[in-house]
Amino acid sequence: MEYAQGGTLMDLQKAYTHSRKHMKDEDCSKVIKGILLGLKHLHRNDYVHRDLKPSNVVITDTDQLECCKLVDFGLAVKYQTRQGMDETCGTLVYQAPEQMAGGQCYGKAVDVWAAGFIMYEMIAGKHPLWQKNDTNEAYRAKALNYKRLKYGRRFNKFSQGLVEKLCHPKPSLRYTVDQALQHPWITRNFSDEIPRNHFE
Repeated sequence: MEYAQGGTLMDLQKAYTHSRKHMKDEDCSKVIKGILLGLKHLHRNDYVHRDLKPSNVVITDTDQLECCKLVDFGLAVKYQTRQGMDETCGTLVYQAPEQMAGGQCYGKAVDVWAAGFIMYEMIAGKHPLWQKNDTNEAYRAKALNYKRLKYGRRFNKFSQGLVEKLCHPKPSLRYTVDQALQHPWITRNFSDEIPRNHFE
């Protein structure tokens, strides 16, 4: 198997938490671009991952954060067959509302939602909805009834705009992967180079 020298995205997030630092906007943009490119390939081949989360993203090159790859396809299904596309599955805190509800057919937009939550978490340093004392039931009720996320000072107009497009409550109004890859937060040129240790 290919060696991923940077470990998982969850490992990278933990390193920032322990150092009490936050990822720079440029670094976050590169990671999300890599995730979106992985989803583009997956969706183009008509598969839905259904369990996208930081521990299922590996960093293969620490000097090029966009060189990340998606792993763990145990819950991935062929979208065209619709088999299993009404199951409640995946990791609760990254499930889209329609995936969480169960009993209704969902599609590739659930992966886009998860990418949006990962993006928010990288920028803010915390999950967008889950809180420490939440039970599964409390979190599920919160996510199913959510209208709009709260944004702090670490979000600029570009990053906030993209998260809102990725995490729209209605799947039909969410960005596709191709639309997300054309968003200014992904395509704009950053003036600063990424430092080797990736810390501010």
